[in-house]
Formats: sequence, C-alpha cells, structure tokens
Amino acid sequence: ATGEEGEWRLFLFRPLSEDLEAGFICAVVDITEIKQAQLSQEKAATEAQERKEQQERFIDMVSHEIRNPLSAVMHLAEEVKDVTREIGNKHEDVKEQVSEIMDAADTILLCVSHQNTLVDDILSFSKLDSMMLSLVPRGLSISPDLLSVC
Repeated sequence: ATGEEGEWRLFLFRPLSEDLEAGFICAVVDITEIKQAQLSQEKAATEAQERKEQQERFIDMVSHEIRNPLSAVMHLAEEVKDVTREIGNKHEDVKEQVSEIMDAADTILLCVSHQNTLVDDILSFSKLDSMMLSLVPRGLSISPDLLSVC
C-alpha cells in the first residue's frame, strides 16, 4: 500500500505444492476502491463518535450548570418560607402578607422541582443513548382504585 490517498494492491502467494522447491504462484489485486471506501467509513464513524461524545459532554455540562442555580433557588425559597413563618408567628397583623409570601415560595419550589425533573430526565436520556444506563422491564400491577382516578 502507498498510503491513504494512493493505490492499494493485495498480493496473494500460494505454494504450488508442499515441496519447498516447487515455487509459488502470485496474484496481484487492485483493492484501491475497497480500501478507500473502508477508510472513508472509518473516518465517518470516528467523526460521528467524536460528535456524540461532544454532545454528551455538552449535555452533562449544561445540565450541571442548570442544577447549581436551581439548587440555590430551592434553598433560598426554603429560607424565605422559614423566615416568613417566623415573622408570621411573631406578628399577627401581617398574616395575609405572610400567606401570600408562603404561596409564592411554594410556587417557586414547585417550579424548581419541575426544572430538576426535566434536567434529570435529560441526563437519563443522555445516559441511555450512550449505553451508560440500561432499562430493565418489570411487571407492574395497578390497583383498581387507581384506575378509577384515571
């Protein structure tokens, strides 16, 4: 072979017989097209794998970058609820405002919970796609009480 862009030849040698003095028969086959197609496929597969790995790293990075501020928002909303609850216990005259603040903090916590679930789902799908996580089917029985709710 003369290289990736050059011409490729396959040399086949076979002994004419088991006698060492008998000699060999040789065939030369041009395999340039086959080899170039193989190299192109290998290059495309490598590039696709690199793109997939880059995508996985990006998804992981973005997911973790989203998680950090969500965690801070969740902790601060809990803190707002705690402080508001303390104020409400000490001052009966602001009970309505305390209730509104508690409702707002609960709404923030609910939204953060949904965002965390979304990020978790994205990471799970990414791991499934990269074969880092597998699903195992298992049986599930639903009680008749639950069916009436649906």
